[in-house]
Amino acid sequence: MSVGLKRIRGVESVDVNLKEGMTRIELAAGNTVRIERVRDTIKGVGLTPQEARVRARGKAVESGGKWTFQLEGSDQSYPVPEGKLLRQHAGRIVTIEGVLGAQTDPRTPPNLEVTAVRTSD
Repeated sequence: MSVGLKRIRGVESVDVNLKEGMTRIELAAGNTVRIERVRDTIKGVGLTPQEARVRARGKAVESGGKWTFQLEGSDQSYPVPEGKLLRQHAGRIVTIEGVLGAQTDPRTPPNLEVTAVRTSD
C-alpha cells in the first residue's frame, strides 16, 4: 500500500502503522490529490478505508441553509452537516482541521466534521 500511495503525484510521505491500523499521508502544499484516489489505492490492496483526519485550506460556502467546504485551487467540496464553526468565516479562505467520514456512496462526497478553523489574518 505504501508504494502505491507514494506513486500518487502530490504525496510527499507515507507512514503505515499496521499495529494501530492507521496510515499517515503528508501531501505537498498546493497538491490536487483527491481523497477518492487515496481511498481507491487503499482498496486496491484489499483494505477498507475508514474516516480520515484532515487539514485543508479552502472556504466555507452556505447555500440554501447547507454548508460545504470548498478546497482551495480545486473543484472539490465536501458537505459540512454542522456548519457552526464555519459561519463566522463564510466566503473567506481558512485552514480547517476535521474528520472526513468514510465514503458510503461513491456518487456523493463524504461529510466533513470541522473541529477547528484557523485564519491567516
